[in-house]
Amino acid sequence: MSSLSQKIKELLRIAKNVPFYTQRLNSVAITDHFLDNCSDAELFSAFYNIPPISKQDIRKAPSQLLATTQNIVYRGATSGTTGEAFVFFRDDLWNQKRLASLNKFLAWWGIDKQGAIANVNSRLFPLRHQDYAIIGGIDNHFLRWLNFITQKPIVLRGYPSRLCEVGLIARHRINFDEVKAIICTGEPLFDHQKQLLRDIFECPIIIEYGSQECGVYGFTCPVCGNLHIDEGRCLIEEKDNRLLVTDLYSYTMPMIRYYNGDLVTLENNNFCPHGKMNLTILGRDSDNFGHSKSMYPMEGVDYYRSISTRDDKKLVGYLQKANSGKVDQFFAQEVKHIFPDNPPLFIQKFTSPLNMYKATNPPMQDKYLAEFIPLIIVNYSQLFLDVVKGDRWIYYNIPDIILEQSERLLNNHNYCLDEQVKLDKLYLLVMALGNKASVIHTQLNNLFHKYNNINQLSLIYIDLWAIALFTNNQELLSLLTKRNLSFKIKIDSFDYQLLLKLVSLGIQKIRKQKDSCLINKLNPLLPLFISDLDFCPKYGIDCLPSILSHWAKILNCYSGSEHQDNFPPELKQRENYLLGKQNVNITFNWLSDVTILELKELLIQIICFDIPIDADLFLDTIKTRQNQNTKKEITKSIAFIPFMNYFVQLFFQQGKREKAYQCLLMAENISSINNNFDAVSRLYNFKQKVF
Repeated sequence: MSSLSQKIKELLRIAKNVPFYTQRLNSVAITDHFLDNCSDAELFSAFYNIPPISKQDIRKAPSQLLATTQNIVYRGATSGTTGEAFVFFRDDLWNQKRLASLNKFLAWWGIDKQGAIANVNSRLFPLRHQDYAIIGGIDNHFLRWLNFITQKPIVLRGYPSRLCEVGLIARHRINFDEVKAIICTGEPLFDHQKQLLRDIFECPIIIEYGSQECGVYGFTCPVCGNLHIDEGRCLIEEKDNRLLVTDLYSYTMPMIRYYNGDLVTLENNNFCPHGKMNLTILGRDSDNFGHSKSMYPMEGVDYYRSISTRDDKKLVGYLQKANSGKVDQFFAQEVKHIFPDNPPLFIQKFTSPLNMYKATNPPMQDKYLAEFIPLIIVNYSQLFLDVVKGDRWIYYNIPDIILEQSERLLNNHNYCLDEQVKLDKLYLLVMALGNKASVIHTQLNNLFHKYNNINQLSLIYIDLWAIALFTNNQELLSLLTKRNLSFKIKIDSFDYQLLLKLVSLGIQKIRKQKDSCLINKLNPLLPLFISDLDFCPKYGIDCLPSILSHWAKILNCYSGSEHQDNFPPELKQRENYLLGKQNVNITFNWLSDVTILELKELLIQIICFDIPIDADLFLDTIKTRQNQNTKKEITKSIAFIPFMNYFVQLFFQQGKREKAYQCLLMAENISSINNNFDAVSRLYNFKQKVF
């Protein structure tokens, strides 16, 4: 039996017990008996007779695709408008296979697992932990960041049209010698774009292929130049130029013979060591011109972009290499049939990519070719603050180039107090990220006295307090608690990042203790800490030291009793029963009157101590609270992820897939890290439309 047939059988055995596929598989006689006894030829014959599915089919009842709710680590949403998208989930095995596939592709091009990939000016999130993304109008600030990150070896990734814009604007101002490759994704790459990018960056231009549902599963090959698919992860077919994909590891929500919306051609080859199948992307079968009608291929026209101007006019720009009046006339005629009369429509032909990119840029970039300031960064502290704030950067770990540069600058004292405190906080963050507790111990006292002597301890108090707690620095704890808190505690983005990192390290440490009910029951645990920060608005920011003390205690990092004056009573009660100082005694007759904070504490007790509950009753209570508040507020307050994951299991065991799926949807990531990035990136998500 081949490896592929084994994978198909395993996926079909899972799908057979999923309501969505029961009738589909029965219709082609795929049963347990068949899977136990069929030959490879019989298996493939039956497989290719399974009715294909579309996004519209799944959107009708996505919960009916749920095969399991165990080990879910990935949440994704298909592309498209709100009405066309659906949310899907994947498990840890799928995620491991996805990353292994990506690293294999990158290795073809000599890009190792440690090399960083920067996603540039496109609505793309990092694929690996060392990668990051930057977004924004192509102005001086953006070019400063670009100049900064390209001082070290780097791979740039983005939409071809956006990469062309960036390259054309920056090519005479930035040295791109350290750019080792360009990865184009999300749009077809035209020959003129490929040549333009090669001329500007003087490096390999790589095409990446993938989808939200399957991750990256195709790369251009350095040997033959064709686009290959990872056939160990995905089985692909072509039917009437439409691509069908079967993700062989989609065990959580199987997707078998799924129309992903791309138009393609496939051909086999027998000579390339990296792949036996070549894929050519023709475009999207749903690419619409304007609102709802598709535009068919037109000879002489490559692609177009449309944008609404600030005075509510519509500009449609199209690139035409051959100057043909017949094409111009026909293009204008077709466009006017599709677009409504209001708003006013302007059609403009371009023969130069630069002119087209310039004319169809967002209105806020009208002056992007105005006089530039030098790109040598002087105010590094502000740059790093921008990175940490996360509205233009997104990352899993702060990029190495940021850490390296910040360590070099931290001993430079030629800064005013406002910028010096940013650098000092950055120093503490860098040390925490590197888990360099011994180095921190030698510097913390100096920082304490530095700010205490100038009566500015409030600027850095919470950073020192958190590090002292989670590194068990008794000397610094003594200094801080002896200092009367007569000032108002201040917190910024650096502080927030540092607190998250320290608590994360504490959680990693306690994971090794198998008897911890926190780790065994409340998973993931970090969202609960983030939601606890919402105690601060209720009780005042000065309760933050006691919240940190509470977390240091329950994570076995600290056992003292400092800062008890501002201890929120809900957390005090929680600490007592988690540490065995108070018995759990729960009644549910007052559930309808419970506050959001009380509901959260009740859920912690229920989950940690396996208290039997009526899951439907609690879900209704949570939905009622959700209707009374904005979704964001209740999500932050109640830390949905660990609680909803618990309810998911209960409902799934009861066969209530729809409610299990609802709980998965409610289990949203509430981290404020880079929480503005997605909203900001939408402003710059101008993808080219392809004929």
